[in-house]
Amino acid sequence: ALIQRQLIQTHLSALNAHVKSFSKYKQVYGPEKQLSVDAQAKHKFHWMDYSAKFQVFHDMIQEFSVDHDSDFGFMRCDEQPFFNELIEHLQDWIRLEGRQLNETVKAQLIKLDAKLSKFSDELHRDCESIDDLKFVLEVMDEARNQSLDIELNYREIEYIYDAMVRYGVDPDELGLAKQQRGKW
Repeated sequence: ALIQRQLIQTHLSALNAHVKSFSKYKQVYGPEKQLSVDAQAKHKFHWMDYSAKFQVFHDMIQEFSVDHDSDFGFMRCDEQPFFNELIEHLQDWIRLEGRQLNETVKAQLIKLDAKLSKFSDELHRDCESIDDLKFVLEVMDEARNQSLDIELNYREIEYIYDAMVRYGVDPDELGLAKQQRGKW
């Protein structure tokens, strides 16, 4: 009887230690997500920081998606409900962080779109005089001088929106982001 009691105590201690090991996921479960994302927005993180977080969350989701059962002697612990709930929390994090990233990048996208529209309008101006031709040629020169910066800008925006889509974020401005290459 004493050996059985010790065996049971050993298995229960192992189960307890295993359950306590789940506390490492407190950062996913614990904090108020929206407050955390809003506080993070004040620090104006770079889009690469968001992308790195998306990758970590995505990797965790992949890890948690496989069946999780642990055996402790005569006991079996079905951990899948816990991990399914963690997956839901991670998806909420991705959605909220994605919305924040979208808001951060939207200003850059709108500014680029306005610049490209302005170039387009100015280049399609009717040339009825020498001054009009001179104006259009100056616009062409300005566009050529800014070409590298504009191309880097729209490619970065494309990459950001592609990353959001890859991680399951559905940004409203995706169509506008995809149009910038064609506009240029």
